Amino acid sequence: MTVYFDHIAVALGKTRGSEPLKRLFALLGLRVVESDSVPEKNLRIGFVEIPMEASIPQAGTETDPKIGGNRPECTVSLELLESLSPESVLARFLETKGPGFHHICFRVHHGGLDPVVQLLASEGFQLLYPAPKRGARGTRINFVHPASTGGILVEILEPSSETPAKGG
Repeated sequence: MTVYFDHIAVALGKTRGSEPLKRLFALLGLRVVESDSVPEKNLRIGFVEIPMEASIPQAGTETDPKIGGNRPECTVSLELLESLSPESVLARFLETKGPGFHHICFRVHHGGLDPVVQLLASEGFQLLYPAPKRGARGTRINFVHPASTGGILVEILEPSSETPAKGG
């Protein structure tokens, strides 16, 4: 099974929410390309697609990646999490940890989440949910508890059948 990097999520404070970051992104030529809400979690989620380029050396040339030349384009996502309620899980997270890094996410192909979750559970990793839940953009998700990973919350995401998986 192939696993891909999908996104990094940041929790935004409640004072002015995402407005300062949206302003910064606009100055950098980036923008929030999509928003979604997850009502059962009292969350609003924005996505910033950030172009990322990597160079592939031509045969017989240097092996160090260089800026410039023929480079395939791909994107990485930054997920902006905003709480819609003071009772949400994210609001409790913000009370204890403050705004900033929330989690890292890896994506599997459609149909791959259940086998990965079973593998992780069989290897002793603590999952947040006994069964995957609905995530933003019609995805299915589960999280690996930070107590099992040395303090980092890790999300495993499966795209909906209608949403094509990004290339790795």
